[in-house]
Amino acid sequence: MLASALVESIRAIFLHREPYVTKKEAAALLRCSVAQIKVAIAAGDVETYETCRGERLPLHEVATLARSRWQIAAIEDALGADASAILPPVLWTRPVSVRLSRYQVQMLDYFAAKEGVSVDAIAARAFDDFIASNADELADVIDDYRVAIDWPEAHDVTPSA
Repeated sequence: MLASALVESIRAIFLHREPYVTKKEAAALLRCSVAQIKVAIAAGDVETYETCRGERLPLHEVATLARSRWQIAAIEDALGADASAILPPVLWTRPVSVRLSRYQVQMLDYFAAKEGVSVDAIAARAFDDFIASNADELADVIDDYRVAIDWPEAHDVTPSA
């Protein structure tokens, strides 16, 4: 079960109606400091745009930071019934059952406890690493692979009114 503050943050990002936010708003949405946002901007990890109201971050940049911060399953859970309108179908999660050796289960449990996250989050991260190392091959065999990998960077995440 996700903490209510995390659910509120995720919902605030992905259900946000404005296409741009300030650095301060981005930090609040991502539950981090303005300094961390400035570091991401300076590193080139986040683009900003000059608007008539000053420097702003596009919402898709904030959503991209959110995706790197939280697993898709957490985002989907937090969005609840709104998830199907926000997430592309290729990112919808489903439970799977796998058989693992006892030491593998202990390893998952260990790192989940150490990082204060779910075993699902640790397993998903391991899958993401595996996928990244096989990206060229997978792009040819998985429908909408590019959508899954690029989302939300290349997509408008502002909900329609």
